[in-house]
Parts: sequence; C-alpha cells; structure tokens
Amino acid sequence: MRLFRLGPRLEAAAGSVQSGRKILDVGTDHALLPAYLILTGVSPSALCVDIGAGPLKHAAETVARYSLEDRVELRLSDGLASVVPHEADEIVITGMGGELIAGILSAAPWVADAGVHVTLQPQSRSEAVRGCLAGLGFGDVRETVASEGGFSYIVISASSGFAPREPGGSELYFGSLPALSRGSAVARDLMRSQYKLIRARAEGLRHNGKDPKELSRLESVMEEYESFADI
Repeated sequence: MRLFRLGPRLEAAAGSVQSGRKILDVGTDHALLPAYLILTGVSPSALCVDIGAGPLKHAAETVARYSLEDRVELRLSDGLASVVPHEADEIVITGMGGELIAGILSAAPWVADAGVHVTLQPQSRSEAVRGCLAGLGFGDVRETVASEGGFSYIVISASSGFAPREPGGSELYFGSLPALSRGSAVARDLMRSQYKLIRARAEGLRHNGKDPKELSRLESVMEEYESFADI
C-alpha cells in the first residue's frame, strides 16, 4: 500500500522525533503520526493511548490498514495514568493545549528519568510547556514551527537528565522564536500572537490591581519583545 503523507503540522512533529525510539503517542486519535514514523523507519514500534474509545477505534483502523498490529499497541488511558514507566522512551503529544500537556507530564514524574525524549506540539500556552520541561529537568530544548490551514504551530522537543530550573521570562514565553523569526514568517506570527496574549494579561492585572509581581514580570517580557521584534 502506498505510504500516506502527513500535513505540515504533524510533519513538523515527526521531524522532531528521535530515530530508533519506541513511541508513546498520547491522545493518538487516528494514530497517523506513529504509523508514519514506523512505516518510514524512524521508530520501531509504538504505544498509542487515548482517553476515548472512539479515537482508539479510528487508531485501530489505521493500524489494520497498514498491517502494523505487531508493532502498535493501543490502550485506553487518561494521559499517562495507565502507562508503566519506561514502556517507551519517546513521548509525543500533539493537538492539546499547553496547560493540559504540562499537566499530563507533571502527573507522571517518571517522564523525567534519564533517557526520555519528548516531542510536544501545544496548541496554546506554549509557556506552560516550557516551564514544565524546565522544572522537570529537561534540556537540549529545540523548537520548530509549521503552518497549516491558516494556523501557526510550534513543536518543542527536549531530553531528560538535566538539572531542574526556572526559565527566565523571555525564554519562557518566546523560547526559540526570536531566532527562528529571522527567517520564518510563521515564527514571527507566533511571536506577535504571544505578545498580544501577554499584553492582554498585563492589562487585566493593571485593571484589577492583583499580583503586582506577575504584572512586573509581564511588563519586563514585553520590553524584551519590543527590543528585538518589529511590532
């Protein structure tokens, strides 16, 4: 059967997965990404989990279509709740908000064990993902961007085994976007969108007078943005 093609969003995620690793695809839906990674020789096998029986049914259809039954396991699971530590060494989470992704990772401390690599594609609140990874001791963070259907997406990949830390404001909110924006209109769009969200939060804090420390932090981040971005 002819190999299918991924859209730009999932193709960007696939490009950040480390070769030779067993995939743990969280929220797998149709299991297209793990199937593609196996069929292209990037990954030897996959464990695909989802909170819903419906998505797992669609995943099973993909697995059967490409005769991957001996290389893909499907499992009903709320995040990583039904996953045993070290069942896979490449965790992939796409198509979720950043706070949800951070919550899934934080609820399973074993993800920070040595040898784990993550590929994450938050649909929103990418700063929550960056903060979570830093706090869990992930490093060697790499980011890339993609555009599909009029929307811009960021992919964040990182490896475990580093000292936990608290990232600075600009790093937390923008990550690698300043460097990527020099040659990417998609990265510039993501930076502008992030800036608008930060500005809206800051305006809300000014209006209600709450959390002056957070307001000061956001204002500092906006100043940093304004120093390197054409807004």
